[in-house]
Amino acid sequence: MAGPSKTLVFILFFLGVSWSAKPISVLASVTVPDRTSVQNRITSLPEGYEPILNSNVAYKVYKNTLVSWMEAKILCESEGARLAVADSREIYARLVHQNPQKIHVGVHSLFDNWVSLRDGSVLSDLPWEEGEPSGTYDCVCISTIGGYLRNTDCYNWKSSYACEVPIPQVRV
Repeated sequence: MAGPSKTLVFILFFLGVSWSAKPISVLASVTVPDRTSVQNRITSLPEGYEPILNSNVAYKVYKNTLVSWMEAKILCESEGARLAVADSREIYARLVHQNPQKIHVGVHSLFDNWVSLRDGSVLSDLPWEEGEPSGTYDCVCISTIGGYLRNTDCYNWKSSYACEVPIPQVRV
C-alpha cells in the first residue's frame, strides 16, 4: 500500500530590506510526492478525451453544445482542462471532422499577437483560412473547411468547442 507524500521543510534565512534591517526568517514547505502512490500510476484519460496523432494532449469535442468562446474557455477550465490548441493543421482538421459547426479553440489575440491558452506563447505559424485573420475579433475557431483557422467574436458568436488535457505519463 502506498504511503503518504513526504514533506520536506526548508528554512530559508535572508536579510530583508526594511527600516529595522533585522534578519527575516521564512518557512517554506515543499511536498515531494511518494513515487509509489496511486496518483502516480494513473494512466487513463478523463471520459470522452482521445489523443489525436502524436500530440502530447488528448482532446474532447463538444459538438452539440453551442457557446461563446469565453463560455467555452470557462467550461473547459471547470473540468480541469483548457480550450484546445493543436500543434498542426492536421489535428485541427481531425477536431472539426464531421462537425457542421465551427469549433472554438484556445488561441486569442493579446497585444497584437496570437497567443496559446496552453502556455501563453506567441503563435506565429497558424494555419489561417485565406483572408484571415480579419476584422477586429480577438478569438479563434476552426473553420469547417479543412481545419483552417479564422478569428471570431469572443463573447457573442456561439459555436461548438474543443477542450484538451495533458496525456498522463507513467512514472517509473
